[in-house]
Amino acid sequence: MKKALAYLTIITMVCAPTVTAQVAQEFEHLVGGSTSVWKFTHPSNHHEAVVRVAVGKASGTGTIVHVDRQKPSGSGYQGYCLTAYHVVRDRPEADDIVVYYPGGGAARNCQVVAFDSEYDVALLWVWVPQKQTAVEVASVPVVGLDVIEFCGLGGNSKLKCCLRSFNATAALPTHENQLYADVSLLPGDSGGPVFNQNRQVVGVISGGWFWWEAGVKDKGGSHVMATWPARAANATVLKKLLAQVAAIPPTGTPPEMQVASSE
Repeated sequence: MKKALAYLTIITMVCAPTVTAQVAQEFEHLVGGSTSVWKFTHPSNHHEAVVRVAVGKASGTGTIVHVDRQKPSGSGYQGYCLTAYHVVRDRPEADDIVVYYPGGGAARNCQVVAFDSEYDVALLWVWVPQKQTAVEVASVPVVGLDVIEFCGLGGNSKLKCCLRSFNATAALPTHENQLYADVSLLPGDSGGPVFNQNRQVVGVISGGWFWWEAGVKDKGGSHVMATWPARAANATVLKKLLAQVAAIPPTGTPPEMQVASSE
């Protein structure tokens, strides 16, 4: 295990590019410690589909993968969001699932309409703002050595400052239902998207196998524990969930797709 961690440190100790320096600096200021654990990628339009998924005081990350502009709802539309199943699985009945958007506003009482507990993925039925964009789900899963991009809100859940996007390479034992990568993740990254080189969602982050100290500290100086290696559901699982909903769309009264206060 020590040898593996040493190897991880060697290959990931790269500085953020100038384009992402502000995000790195703000994240480092809020959390403390080093941001050199990740090989940051340039901000891009596809990151605008990434949202925060909150249940009570806990939160994770999610991605808007469909906006149905044939189904208006209030000042927006109905749509779908992918996240990790464990983010929304064990919520108390009193706690709504709330999805916060990068452009402001939020959706309350979002509903889980499909999930895969084995590969830790859930599809939420949500309200989305008029200008919110969605990203396409890949039809071809990741295979070993593919270059992929992870996005997550681990360390700090504020969308405007602290969404981390970073590159990695798919590694064994990646298969059509699950992908792995030699990179570290933080609590809060769960549910975040993995993008392929076509900027399609090819995976949903679920966590990692081991916990370790990644060199990131909170404001009190305590180490933030990270997971390694990164693990995510692969595209085959995501397409099956979307196919389920396409075959049997949600019925009844939609969730309360009203604008909640923004962050």
